[in-house]
Amino acid sequence: MPIPLLIMSDAPTSPTGLGRVTRELALRIHRQMPAVFRVATFGLSGTVSRNLPFMQYPITLVDKWKTPELPHVWKDWAGDEEGVILTIWNAAWLRWFAIPEEIVDPKYAELREFLMNAKFRRWGYIPVDAEALDGALHDSQRPILERFDRILAYTDFGAKVIEKTLAPKSESDPQYKIEHLPHGTDKAIFYPRSRRSARARFIREALKKPAVIASNIFLIGVVATNTMRKDWPLAFEVCKEIKRRGIKVGVWAHTDKLQKDWDLLYLCDHAGMSDAVMFSDSDLSDEHLALGYAACNVTLGIGAGEGWGLPLAESLAMGIPCIHCDYAGGAEIVPESMRVKPIGWYYDGLYMNRRPILDPRDVADTIGMNQIISDIPASLLPAKYYWEECWTEWADWLEAGL
Repeated sequence: MPIPLLIMSDAPTSPTGLGRVTRELALRIHRQMPAVFRVATFGLSGTVSRNLPFMQYPITLVDKWKTPELPHVWKDWAGDEEGVILTIWNAAWLRWFAIPEEIVDPKYAELREFLMNAKFRRWGYIPVDAEALDGALHDSQRPILERFDRILAYTDFGAKVIEKTLAPKSESDPQYKIEHLPHGTDKAIFYPRSRRSARARFIREALKKPAVIASNIFLIGVVATNTMRKDWPLAFEVCKEIKRRGIKVGVWAHTDKLQKDWDLLYLCDHAGMSDAVMFSDSDLSDEHLALGYAACNVTLGIGAGEGWGLPLAESLAMGIPCIHCDYAGGAEIVPESMRVKPIGWYYDGLYMNRRPILDPRDVADTIGMNQIISDIPASLLPAKYYWEECWTEWADWLEAGL
């Protein structure tokens, strides 16, 4: 009988990167491994879609990442069977899941009891987008990771950071070797296309408004959520620098909200870009997202550290150069010629995550060195980052845990 596998992460209909990872992984498990796993999702910030062939449970109750609905979801999905819960969230969000004996609030008694007497194995596909002061994760994350039955990292960077976090402190401590696998890119969607026709189609079909970007303008794409970890001020400072160099520049900015952690309209106006920016949001289909990439001359990866970096891989798969910092997981995807060396570092938040500081002039210089002249460029993404190549390794990893 197939083993119940519940993926707990962002919902597969969520526009976040974690939501995309959840959806594509669940689809492939459902289609490629039906005799091994019976897959479902338990997801945050999304709706249930009839277009997805697997069971979806929305997370409607959450308090400091605790999900009190989890026992009922597992009972409905797996009954009394044993199975697997695969989490695709940062380790820092999962202390309650990994160490349930710390749950003392009586209103979570059922959740505590369920987790303490688990009929499931804890697997984690753990994103790591930064390191702390000593090259590991913050000390508080070690006891969380130790409770997982299996851990898989996104990248070699992430695997090394987790290994250092779990490094033995005494002879009695276990020695961990962390594997890593990329989230694949769909070759059927993200492939090189004509920039000229893609730009016209994108404006006409996706934006559904009169063109505000001339066909001959140098278009920079930025695909990122509006969060502090995404350096939106850098994006507009880079545009100002390129304009200063006498180049007519435009921006395609694909994000979730215009005003959230950053005021994107203010940044846009400050950079003198108000008449040369196309905004799009999470309503874009995958096909229109691909057209957006293809319409660009170059994209900017503005994450101050990436666990994986979907927009980086997708842009490169389209043949569009992606300029990104030389740090964390994104540095493994982006070619060396497209990476920008930090001029300094800062540490943010309770967990002291190390973040890079980039000079907009260095970014502009790197853009200048990576211009694609051809109307239909070739893919810049190594084959190992496509689902067609990496799925066999995924299937092997999933089955190896049974």
